[in-house]
Amino acid sequence: EPIKKEDADKRSGVKDAGGTTWWIATKVA
Repeated sequence: EPIKKEDADKRSGVKDAGGTTWWIATKVA
């Protein structure tokens, strides 16, 4: 599923020390 920037209120992106961005969905569609 593509990450939509306009959906930022439902997701949070966390970049770890390795430079990997983890997207965590706070709502399940």
